[in-house]
Amino acid sequence: MEPSPSLLDTISLSVSPASVLQGEIALVNIDGSTNSAALTGLTLGGEPLTMFPTQNGLAAFVGVNLHKEPGIYPIILYLADGRVLKENA
Repeated sequence: MEPSPSLLDTISLSVSPASVLQGEIALVNIDGSTNSAALTGLTLGGEPLTMFPTQNGLAAFVGVNLHKEPGIYPIILYLADGRVLKENA
């Protein structure tokens, strides 16, 4: 019997739209996990995001501050076991 994949192996993060300007809203998708108890937090550029359930997992909306410098910012998903998944947006 094969071992079950870890939560990190089944989760993927994505941002839609891929490019967001100041004053716009983006959707962060957390596909592969509907178990919000296994996830303790989500941040974009150090700002906490509130997750909500979707058909494919979880998601969060983020508004980009008008005064935020353009650039690439880290999306960090914190798991209950202490591990993190980091992507750039």
